[in-house]
Amino acid sequence: MKTNAKNYVSIAQQFFTAYDAHDVDGMLGLCADGALGRNTPYGRESVLPIRGGIDVIWRAFPNAVPNFRVKVIESIPAEGNTVVIQAEMSGPIPAEVPAITRLDAYWDNTVLNSIQASAV
Repeated sequence: MKTNAKNYVSIAQQFFTAYDAHDVDGMLGLCADGALGRNTPYGRESVLPIRGGIDVIWRAFPNAVPNFRVKVIESIPAEGNTVVIQAEMSGPIPAEVPAITRLDAYWDNTVLNSIQASAV
């Protein structure tokens, strides 16, 4: 694996470790200023700023699912600064949310492509 690819895998792991710890500031520290991302519930074509947009969701999620966990299952370096991550996100879904027993989320690499080069 090329050195850059190892660095991107490491950064992706840091990002998801921060997510598991509910450390939104740590997650944001790995994103470039002006970074954009997508959040599927808002629609596949909906692009939001990370700061002042998606970070609001990241901060609210632990309130909705206080004991949620994030575990990286596999990291696959791809071309350029792309890393494919399979992660398991789990936690008890509150009883007030009817009929949901499983939720699958798919991220594209927009967030990881926005990671600051200085973090490498």
